[in-house]
Amino acid sequence: MGIKKYISKNKLGLVLTDKKFSELTTMKVGGLIKNLYYPVSVENLIKVVEYLHKKRMKYFVLGNGSNIIASDKKFLPVVISGKHLMKSIDFSDNEFIVGAFMDLRIVIAKLVEKQISTLTNLAGIPATIGGAIVMNAGAFKSLISDNLLWVKYIEKGKLYKKNIDELSFGYRTSQFKKDNIVILEAAFKIIKDNETIFNYRKILETRREKQPLNYPNSGSIFKNLDMIKAYEVIKKIELVESPIGGAKFSKLHANFIINFDNATSKDVYKLILLAKKLANEKENINLVEEVILLNFPKKYIK
Repeated sequence: MGIKKYISKNKLGLVLTDKKFSELTTMKVGGLIKNLYYPVSVENLIKVVEYLHKKRMKYFVLGNGSNIIASDKKFLPVVISGKHLMKSIDFSDNEFIVGAFMDLRIVIAKLVEKQISTLTNLAGIPATIGGAIVMNAGAFKSLISDNLLWVKYIEKGKLYKKNIDELSFGYRTSQFKKDNIVILEAAFKIIKDNETIFNYRKILETRREKQPLNYPNSGSIFKNLDMIKAYEVIKKIELVESPIGGAKFSKLHANFIINFDNATSKDVYKLILLAKKLANEKENINLVEEVILLNFPKKYIK
């Protein structure tokens, strides 16, 4: 039985066949998705993931699409979006539990209202909680994993709940950055700070001043290196404001590619490959993507 028929027959949510990644990602590029699945409950989601694993069908979990650059080709694996799931935060004395598909910006705004400074350093990042955990998102010398207590997730069709000391995180990566994993919810420490509101506003202001938020983008394209920032490398190889099609590295933040004029995925991808090539040839530096390149060929586009 096909996935669309299985979901419809068992009333497990909605499947759309007419959506493109360009509608669902912040870079606003990307091709048609064969099956886009919207569960209406976590229970529905678990059943569908178990079915996909049993049938050995590939799938991809999409949050806010803020670090995804998908190719213009049709995407065949099932794409799972939690956009229609009920969203809430549960508070106790020392921790709060939050669903993985909640928008990080909304979560932080609710925390700030309660003078909770946990996650404040990530203010303004247009990710979901789950997406931020997968990438171990960080800013201002702090990572999302710093105050993480536990994560509940599905891996290969089985449900797990593991404490932070059982989990593996690195710089802009985690053990969740693999196929067949769906994060469901997570718990964080509650940290109180009298400066929470001030710091929150200051961080948002800094982002507005230093990032090209008025254009579609996917945030930082490359990871920083030990001895040099990625944006400094882009400046050194003189790629700032040098467009390929409708895409270019921003003058405001050189590690951001902006879609300034109806760019295609191919435009963005070719610019990324050119940056990697020039950095290697001119500076002997290997740039590594922070964004996820989805459905692209392994070889260079000619």
